[in-house]
Amino acid sequence: MRKVNRRQFLWTALAGITAASQQNPPAALFDKGFARVTQIAPNVYATIADPSKGTQCASNGGVIAGRDAILIVEGHLQPAGAAFEIEVARAVSKAPIRAAVNTHYHYDHTFGNRAYADQRIPIIAHYKAASLMQERYVALKGVDKTALLASLEKKAVDSPDVTDRARALEDLEQFKSMYAAIDSTPITLPTELLREKDLPKRIDLGGVSCVIEFHPSHTPTDLVVRVPDRDAAVRLLDNPES
Repeated sequence: MRKVNRRQFLWTALAGITAASQQNPPAALFDKGFARVTQIAPNVYATIADPSKGTQCASNGGVIAGRDAILIVEGHLQPAGAAFEIEVARAVSKAPIRAAVNTHYHYDHTFGNRAYADQRIPIIAHYKAASLMQERYVALKGVDKTALLASLEKKAVDSPDVTDRARALEDLEQFKSMYAAIDSTPITLPTELLREKDLPKRIDLGGVSCVIEFHPSHTPTDLVVRVPDRDAAVRLLDNPES
């Protein structure tokens, strides 16, 4: 497990963006400090988190806006992060929000789901995401975490290697942060669960279509959202629990 500032967030957007444009990114359309939004292709908006300014998002995300409907990508760490995605969606289009996608079950991609539930927005995820959230998070709500942290605390104290000790301390702090989030967050499970037989799933938003694909790697629940109409692929990865 690694601290937020050591995570590697990856937003792959193959939308004809040149190396020069990546070095000189377009001006933000929206900027909350903890996250900023830029348009990376027609109808495709990327939300890039800056955890150093707040953990409302913690993960990257985005909005894909069609003529008839909108798809949001990611649930984020806090409801405020998901609420920001809703704000962006409604600012860039008057179309209704079809759903929000949890790209995988990790808490920093799902604990903001409450904001979607409050607005009755369906939450799409791989079917295993719900059971893993129940097992890894809901089951620990209100439980004494002392024993769960003991091995990390021991490793942080006993490790003779400076690098290993530093990593153990980072892991310890990250687990403490995760457990605090578990106890303080109204955990909301995804509502529209996709099995392998349902994937890939195409969603027509009107003038632009999305394809949700299953590519397990980071977790057994990894989804990728492609926008073939814009030659764009969106995959959001981090490394919060490894």
